Order: sequence, then structure tokens, then C-alpha cells
Amino acid sequence: MAKNENLRSVFDWIQIQFNTFDFSLEEIVEDILLLDTELFIIDKGSLKYYEYDSQINYGNIRIYYGDEENSFMLVMSGQALEFYRDMVLTPKGLSERHFLDNLYSNYKSFSVRRIDIAIDDFNEVPYFTPNQLSKICRKNRFLYGKSNYYITYGDEKTEQTLYLRKPNDDERLRIYDKRLERASKLGVSKRFIENWIRTELELRKEKALYFIQEWLKSEIDLLNFTKGYLKDIRCRIKKRVL
Repeated sequence: MAKNENLRSVFDWIQIQFNTFDFSLEEIVEDILLLDTELFIIDKGSLKYYEYDSQINYGNIRIYYGDEENSFMLVMSGQALEFYRDMVLTPKGLSERHFLDNLYSNYKSFSVRRIDIAIDDFNEVPYFTPNQLSKICRKNRFLYGKSNYYITYGDEKTEQTLYLRKPNDDERLRIYDKRLERASKLGVSKRFIENWIRTELELRKEKALYFIQEWLKSEIDLLNFTKGYLKDIRCRIKKRVL
């Protein structure tokens, strides 16, 4: 039976937009990220839906900017956040909670555009797999809130990914076998990689704002808060009708 201690939760994407009238690149890097601007490399860079033409980056942490935009865009992918946790926050005795709390407590004129929260299941017998859930979805028995929309990519042998809710929704779930993904990248058999099912909650705009503000007000760790959030929106399997 799957055990709770074999679960973990981490931020896998954080994207924040800052108004250029109230922030400078130096302030974002040094006062918010707690880094040195000299570590960053200046390069060309573009971001879909925006007119940015330049970026500075360090450890895959990227800040986009350009003359045609009146904002800076901080983008931290899963890889960037792993680097940021290990190399910046943890050595200072800090976490993403401290990072976000500092931002919301001391600054204005910014908006969180997107966050992804991952729940990783390392149990030998996982709570569920993408294949199990996709079979339930095909029978029209899985509901995410009021939505039963789903789409899958790949198959059981090629990193099947299950998406719940439509691509243009500000809230989606993504479920996939991280072990298969890792094995494919490393070019090894999956038997050499630990069991690893990942569920990613993607939130944008007001949904992201609500999640962060409620989490910061609570004293609940990210894993249990995310599980509670999904329970509150009634992510569930419908009972069979006999």
C-alpha cells in the first residue's frame, strides 16, 4: 500500500512579472533573488506572447526584458528552481516560502503569471499511474471540479502523459511517469531508475495568486496544502451507476 512518507512536493515552475517603473534588474536579482548581478550572463531572449528581446540568466534562472515591454519577466523552470533551492536558499536556511513571503510582504507592482507544483510519488505501488487514470477518463468517470475533459500523449511504453482540463484553462493537472522520462534521457532501462509518478498542478494568473496567498497564510507544508487544494476542488472518480 502506498505510504505518505514516500511523497514529496516541490515548486516546478515560477513565473513573475515586475513593473519596470518600480523595479530594476539589480533589485530583482539582489534584493528578491538574493544573488549577485555579476553572476548573470546577458543574452538575446524571447518569450511567447511578449515582445522581450533580451534576457539575463544564471543557473537557468532567466529574467526577460526589452524596449517594447514595460515589465521584466522572471522565469524559473524546474531545473532552475532545483538549482535555486540547492545553491541559494538551502545554504541560507531559506525555502521558497521565505522567497515568496518576502515578495508579498515587502513589494508591490508585480504579478505571478504561473506556478507549477509537483507531487512526486516514489512508492513501489503508486497511488495511481497515468495509464490507470486515463482508463477511468475514457469511461467518463473522472472529474476535475466540473470538468471531465482530458487528453493523453504517448503510450504505456513511451512516457504517457495525461492532461486534465483544456489547454487554455488557468488550472490544469499533468500526470506522467517520471521514471520513464528519466530512463529515456539517460539512455538506460527503467529498472535502474526508482519508481516515480509525478502529478503537476499548473496554475496561472488569479488561480496562482490565490494558491500562493492562501498557502502563505497557512502553516501547512506544500505537500499537504496541495493535496488539500485538490481535495477542495473535488478532483474525484465518479461512482459506477448500476
